[in-house]
Amino acid sequence: MLCERKIYNLLSVLCVSIGLTQTVSADQTPNLGEKMYPVEMYWAKQDMQEIAKKTLIAGELVAGHELHAKKLVTLLRESKDLGRWISPFDDASGLKVKVIPEYNEIRVINRELSEVFDGEDVGKETAVEIAIKYLDSLQETGMLDHHNYNMDDIQIGFGKFGEGSTDGSSKVEHIYEYRVTFRPNVRGIQLANAGVRIAVHRSGKLASIRMGGVSIRESHSRGKVIRKVSKEKIDSRFNSMIPKNNKPSIAWSRVMYVMPENKREALVEPMQVYAYSLISEIDGEPVVSRGKIVGFSLTDANTRVVDFTAPTSVQKDPNQKLRKE
Repeated sequence: MLCERKIYNLLSVLCVSIGLTQTVSADQTPNLGEKMYPVEMYWAKQDMQEIAKKTLIAGELVAGHELHAKKLVTLLRESKDLGRWISPFDDASGLKVKVIPEYNEIRVINRELSEVFDGEDVGKETAVEIAIKYLDSLQETGMLDHHNYNMDDIQIGFGKFGEGSTDGSSKVEHIYEYRVTFRPNVRGIQLANAGVRIAVHRSGKLASIRMGGVSIRESHSRGKVIRKVSKEKIDSRFNSMIPKNNKPSIAWSRVMYVMPENKREALVEPMQVYAYSLISEIDGEPVVSRGKIVGFSLTDANTRVVDFTAPTSVQKDPNQKLRKE
């Protein structure tokens, strides 16, 4: 489920398991000729004391009880531990924490639950209800910068495991957790780089929390632009990108605000984003490519397509050791 380094800051939607996600969508997509509002987005800086406070609150929600956090701040201050999984709670050894300060991202996961594949399954609807209650808890504690979350506009992913016969004649998949992603929106359009993903184990227990991302100015928007490129024209442009003898399998496509790569602050217009895979055939069998994510301008049909899954210069260098996520 872990993302490519290039799209590391595109929290949640651009990092969910493509093809295993269902979108409950109620976004307010602007029509051709309608006004759109650029949004001032930036990566806020927080001190380690504030990050530790948020990490402790998230940790206690996942653990289900109060935690001793004497060494939490110390561990987070050690630069070698930032961006890596650590175990900062002596009274909850199964809890793992990862903090990425440059993207204001905090992850807390109960590793013990991630290894439990059996038992009663509460089902998707109940899991979503449980996730919403935990989102409310995070908002009540002041953990979230944005409070405009539309409960009718969420993404639901699944952690699955499979079993089958040794000869491959039969295979059965089971869900072991439900991953519910909530993303803040401005005027009904979601921010791709911010949000909360709450994973609910099949038992109904909280399995993990992942939260953080980009911030927006209090004014929310500045000026306005007009949508000049139709969805039909963008679809046609997208289809023209598909290589010969391949078919696209679109996981989702929607209008979003996306923070530009390598920018710490920017005035951002909405764009049409596609998450998809390519399907080809080898020896008569379908082969599915890794997930791809691209974005198209809504105001200029000649603006280059943004490839969010293209490798960075670091990834292109075969001699450069990549950090494992």
